Amino acid sequence: MSQTTYLRDQLAGRPGMLADNSWLKDSVSAVNDEASAEIQFGIMVQQAAEGKCTILTLATNKFLGISLLDHAYHLSQELGDTGVKPDMMLDVLRRGRIFVKIDEDVAVGDAVRFRIDNGGGGVPGVFRKTADAGNTAVASFGARWFKGGTLANGFAVLEIGMLALETTAD
Repeated sequence: MSQTTYLRDQLAGRPGMLADNSWLKDSVSAVNDEASAEIQFGIMVQQAAEGKCTILTLATNKFLGISLLDHAYHLSQELGDTGVKPDMMLDVLRRGRIFVKIDEDVAVGDAVRFRIDNGGGGVPGVFRKTADAGNTAVASFGARWFKGGTLANGFAVLEIGMLALETTAD
């Protein structure tokens, strides 16, 4: 059956999608090493053991990159309600432009921060501009907003270079 209706104003993307097809991108594969939690798309993840990643817990842990959306997952085996299931492989963007999850409006030129702990009421790994003492890290170098976004849409475009990323805890 063909699609007979569609939204007039479609969203440009969704969290975890690459924002362009430039040659400047680099990703690695990693296994979700969480015991039971799913890893959402478009959030910062941390390196666990070699070849594995987990949801962010501390600002002192090694940040691996941003979880990439892929349409090749087996829906019932690899994906859950919110993301990639534990013990399943996902791709993590280390360099490039990507749609990321945000929990407040951001604009080009704003500070780039991400949540490191859910004690502040947010989801770890989600991006924002405002400090939340003890719950966010700020990227002082290696990340910038390429295109702003609104909380209503839930995403913005971030340009990231993990090899040059410098962060400090708020």
